[in-house]
Amino acid sequence: MRSGLLSPDGTVEALLTLPSDWATGYCANVTVTNKGTAETDGWSMVVGLNGSTFGHAWVVDVSPSDGQFTASSKEWNGKLAPGASTMWGFCGNGSGRPSIVSVNGSGGSVASSSSASTSSSTGAGGEGGAGGEGGGSTSATTTSAGTGGEGGGSTSATTTSAGTGGEGGGSTSATTTSAGTGGEGGGSTTTTTTSAGTGGEGGGSTTTTTTSAGTGGEGGGTTTTTTTSAGTGGEGGGTPVDPACGPDTATFAQVQPILERSCANQFCHGNPTTPAGGLDLRAAAAVGSLVNQSANACSSDHALVVPFMPSSSYLMNKLNDVDLCDPDEIAMPPGSPLPAADLKTITDWICAGAPAD
Repeated sequence: MRSGLLSPDGTVEALLTLPSDWATGYCANVTVTNKGTAETDGWSMVVGLNGSTFGHAWVVDVSPSDGQFTASSKEWNGKLAPGASTMWGFCGNGSGRPSIVSVNGSGGSVASSSSASTSSSTGAGGEGGAGGEGGGSTSATTTSAGTGGEGGGSTSATTTSAGTGGEGGGSTSATTTSAGTGGEGGGSTTTTTTSAGTGGEGGGSTTTTTTSAGTGGEGGGTTTTTTTSAGTGGEGGGTPVDPACGPDTATFAQVQPILERSCANQFCHGNPTTPAGGLDLRAAAAVGSLVNQSANACSSDHALVVPFMPSSSYLMNKLNDVDLCDPDEIAMPPGSPLPAADLKTITDWICAGAPAD
């Protein structure tokens, strides 16, 4: 199940997935991504519980309210650079499944967009018509062509343009290459911005972008504009990128011997009846005890393992003895730290999404 939503200005996206889902409950991950061009100051969102009940959450501040709750960023994960992501999570009970109701936050203007448009116009006239005395034509984007009689002319911007006119006809082009010849009073101009052309008796035309060409008859004129652009996009969701992750991944089969050797003995997290801290790290229970489960010492503010995000996984804090929630808390395993190779294997496993196999 995936539920995604953008903020009203289109710069902050939230994508909800359910990595753990069983008949009477679930645990959800929500990936927040800055789609804008400036750093976010913070973000929040409303999550609908849709008949389920809220259990606990991690790495967000939560305000429950009548069948839904508001999740707000903490100080350390509210600032996201353009294109950066962070993840938070929560668990719930019941048969209903949650969805994102609204997202708030701003990352500046939208970083990228796509559009496609095609337009064309033709004009022909005598005195006062398009290309006649006082007549003119205007076009925007990509390709244009215009013909004019007395006072007729063409103007183009960007890339290549050429125009010829009758009496008073002329052309003006911007950027790259331009050429224009005119009759009496006609001329050509090249600039680096936008172009404007004036013709004979009040006639003139303006064109923007790419290629244009114009030839003059008496009063007739045509203008064609075409633009093509393409963009592809999906739900906008994707695996968050953690700076601690590299190209390597690991399976739980590689992590299990490390846990059994260092943590899952009968005196610690391997005791079958009273595992230390209520955390059972024996082979059959370890993944369920770690992934998306709250760290007891942190009052549900941190999850032990957040899939794909070792930097947000409190297990790595414990193993590295950094930023522990309780000043009296000791690092794990007690006595001596894990070798660097073992720490890398556990990190690679979390970067792979903390799979159960």
